[in-house]
Amino acid sequence: MIVAILGLIGSWLLFIIFMVNENYITIKYDQIVNHAHNAIMTSFMATILSLFYVFYFDSQTIIQLAYVLLWLLLSYWIVFDIWLNLKRKLPIQYLGKGAKLDRFLRKYSFGQPIAFKLICITVLNIVYYGYCSLVI
Repeated sequence: MIVAILGLIGSWLLFIIFMVNENYITIKYDQIVNHAHNAIMTSFMATILSLFYVFYFDSQTIIQLAYVLLWLLLSYWIVFDIWLNLKRKLPIQYLGKGAKLDRFLRKYSFGQPIAFKLICITVLNIVYYGYCSLVI
């Protein structure tokens, strides 16, 4: 069980490393980042890993699948941005100009995008574990 969870986390981190490097090279050579491609790749990988998790642990409820999927996407949203900004030697709170999520954060995070993202993942955890405690 521990090996499966570590494999899931390791796979996700390797994917994030790949995406950070791909975007870093794209930005470094003054090319335009294809945000739609990033979203499709990230959503596809998160879905595959979520399905693996749910079926491996025989927890075939849509609530658990949705939770794992959302948790992976939110964790990507946090780790990817911080890692890319550090690699580019920018402040970790830096927001780009092209991505729709960056424009959303500029408008609604009150200058604290990382705190906003952490609040989102905390709310997700509270809602999920609150739901689980009601069901049990």
